Amino acid sequence: MISGFEGWAVGGDLSRQDTVVAVILHYDGSSWNKVYPDYNGENFPGILVSVSFGASNEGWAVGNAYIFNGIIPVKTGILLLYKDEKWTIVSSPVYNGLNYDCGYYNICFNTKTDGWLSGYDDSFSVQAELYHFRTDRWVFETSLAAGDYYHIQRIVYDNNGGVWGVGQDQLMIGNLPPAGLVIQYTPDGWMALPKFSNPKFPVEFYGIAVIDENNIWIGGGNQYMYLLWFNDNKWHQVKLKEEKGAIRDIVFTSDSEGWAAGVDYTDGYRNGKGIIYHYKKEK
Repeated sequence: MISGFEGWAVGGDLSRQDTVVAVILHYDGSSWNKVYPDYNGENFPGILVSVSFGASNEGWAVGNAYIFNGIIPVKTGILLLYKDEKWTIVSSPVYNGLNYDCGYYNICFNTKTDGWLSGYDDSFSVQAELYHFRTDRWVFETSLAAGDYYHIQRIVYDNNGGVWGVGQDQLMIGNLPPAGLVIQYTPDGWMALPKFSNPKFPVEFYGIAVIDENNIWIGGGNQYMYLLWFNDNKWHQVKLKEEKGAIRDIVFTSDSEGWAAGVDYTDGYRNGKGIIYHYKKEK
């Protein structure tokens, strides 16, 4: 949302039976309108996964397209820029010549000249691809000793301009499953907080809300739903009636009130339903 009367949404249009195509919607204060052309125009077969505006007249969106490399379909990252009142596909920093799958998870801008994107490239043992937009160009800044194979699902800015990311460290030591991962961007590069793990099941983080460095809320899941609070360098798990599913996003409107949204699979995957939690700190 750029303001209370204008916003953008991205995703995929599954109304066609033969393929799914990327779509962008624009909210003008009263209704949502499709603004990105159909597949026969400039659209592409795939799904847009994230959109962010650093200014009201300039924004970015990322997604993943499915393209044949001559033999098999390969997923590749797509980067779009909104400028001069139109969306244009621009050169993607996450690209490997269609040799292996690559693409995007998330994009986030704080100002017109400062933003981050998170992607992956299966060509390398370290899956994460983190790029920092500095003034007018994308700079590769993946410098994290978190494991041999990790990815970052979401990057956010806190109220002071600090940058955080969440995802999963897939480095398996012995029989331990992958762990939830939180990273913070510092003057020394990306630093990882203590990981959160379950000795029996994989953990993956999808959402993060940072009130301050000692007051962080995390949402995630995999086989089981996780809603966590990081405080005093320790993880505190919120006990939920809904056990299976995932928290996909968390937003705090103040230090005392927040919202978490996700999917609940307690009654089975075929009966999955959306779920929203509301947090209000007692006075």
